Amino acid sequence: LELWSYEVETDTWTPIRQANRLAIEPWKYAYDASVDRLVAYDAGGRSGGARTWLFDLRTGTWSGTSAVTPEFSYGWWGTQPAIAYDEAAERTVIAGQGCRVVAYDATADRWETPYIPALKPAPECRDGREMVYDPVNERLVAYGGTVYTTCTWETPDDMWALDMATRSWALVVPPTPVPPPLRDLAAGG
Repeated sequence: LELWSYEVETDTWTPIRQANRLAIEPWKYAYDASVDRLVAYDAGGRSGGARTWLFDLRTGTWSGTSAVTPEFSYGWWGTQPAIAYDEAAERTVIAGQGCRVVAYDATADRWETPYIPALKPAPECRDGREMVYDPVNERLVAYGGTVYTTCTWETPDDMWALDMATRSWALVVPPTPVPPPLRDLAAGG
């Protein structure tokens, strides 16, 4: 596992020193400002059950947590849930696999599963999407991903916002309408 930092002003990458490298490679990372640590989600795999790790960028040290970490399978239906830090809620949020949203409160070292009413199709049910924090509107914004509908995989180009205060999803950008298939009017009379 290698970590790198990027300096915008000089357009350079620099490796981040790790005093104690992890034997595993966590799947997802987000910087949590509430504890000034990088939160890493480890799905388990060879190391057993899911784990939460914290990385101190100043000292270069990893530490495990005692939090009971929720399982997100990285198999067929669980590929690539999205992760981002919600500054307003002070939670690191993972949305995905199994139509779930979970939030890590690093100050209390605990995961919670906030009740969020599911929409059809639910934005959290998508695989391979990305999520970022929108500081202007104080919410998480999710884009992309794929969803299985009507015996086929579709990739909607819509954008959804997750407000942890109201625990609800809102459509920000609707999907581009798909035109109906063209008909050959000359064929078949």
